[in-house]
Amino acid sequence: MNILFKKYKGIVLVVFLGLFISGIDRYIMGGHFQGVEEHKHYIYIAALLFGLVLMLSVLLKDDAS
Repeated sequence: MNILFKKYKGIVLVVFLGLFISGIDRYIMGGHFQGVEEHKHYIYIAALLFGLVLMLSVLLKDDAS
């Protein structure tokens, strides 16, 4: 399994990030992000940054091994 992940880690990470962003977009387009409430913008940005940090941590952890 580890060899398979190493071989296709780029594709797996891109698919994960795409699904993550797609889920956030569905949430926003579903009407949960209407109005000018500033905290919702911060939640959106924090969720995207969390996904990016998660992806980078997986890449850096794998490269260090």
